[in-house]
Amino acid sequence: KPFEPEEIIDARLVEGRKEYLVKWMGRENSWEPEDDLKIFFRDLIKDFYERCSASKGDQSRQYQYV
Repeated sequence: KPFEPEEIIDARLVEGRKEYLVKWMGRENSWEPEDDLKIFFRDLIKDFYERCSASKGDQSRQYQYV
C-alpha cells in the first residue's frame, strides 16, 4: 500500500525548484518536489497556502532558499 500524505508543513526553493515538506501517515516527513505532488495532491498544496496566509495575515509566502 502506498504511503498517504497527511499534510504539507513547509516549503522551500532548491536551485529554483519548489519542494514541500510532507508529513506522511506511517512514515517520516520528507521533502518532495512540487512536480511529484501537484498531480495527485493539489488540494494539500492549496490547504498549505491557505494556512500560511491565515497565520501570516496575507498571501505572501517566505521560502527557505537552499
